[in-house]
Amino acid sequence: MPLLAVDSLSVGYNGMEVVSNVSFTLDKGEFLAVVGPNGSGKSTLLKGLFGLADVLGGKVLFDGRDITRLAPHKRSLMGMGYLPQTGNVFEELTGRENLVLAGYDLPREDFERRLEEVLDFLPEVRGFLNRKATTLSGGERQMLALAMQLVRKPSLIMFDEPSAALAPKVVEHVFERIRMLNKGLGITVILVEQDTRRALKIAEKALLLVSGRTRFYGDAGELLARKDLVALYLGIQG
Repeated sequence: MPLLAVDSLSVGYNGMEVVSNVSFTLDKGEFLAVVGPNGSGKSTLLKGLFGLADVLGGKVLFDGRDITRLAPHKRSLMGMGYLPQTGNVFEELTGRENLVLAGYDLPREDFERRLEEVLDFLPEVRGFLNRKATTLSGGERQMLALAMQLVRKPSLIMFDEPSAALAPKVVEHVFERIRMLNKGLGITVILVEQDTRRALKIAEKALLLVSGRTRFYGDAGELLARKDLVALYLGIQG
């Protein structure tokens, strides 16, 4: 049984369809890159999967349970994580306070144990536990946001443009952490990313959206090899 099964999903806002009839499955530990031109519905798809946009048709099953109409916080409790491009930390709180809030429903001992596990995986976060998020760089905020997700021990994390507005060296670090949590921790990943070539090189599967519809779904390496598609829709030459 797949961890995530998306069947003929259509998503939009106020009755206006943005994503149409998308289907895919992900097993535990798989990595899917969602790519496509700007405005193709990639971020809307993630919001639909997490309950933040209107589902206009189709079905979403997570760990065998129908979550199509489930509230976002209940999806989080089931083990689904979502990192939006912006607004993914509480700016006026310290790093530790953000993490405490992320684990609000955990018994204290469980939280402290999970926090230590997360800090072992993301040791850089130890350096800004006592700093307000407003003082953090873009890369540090991304690491804090990721730590907040990991405290909850998710089985799936969805990333929306994690490299946006980051310096190249920081982007490399963020991608390495995403790769490690997938390969090392076995967490299933869905990645929407502007750096298409980089995303397709670390993912196993790829979903190419064009105008809200599936243009390709399959092996990420196979999509990279499709020179016609990547040149036309993704701007990758050679």
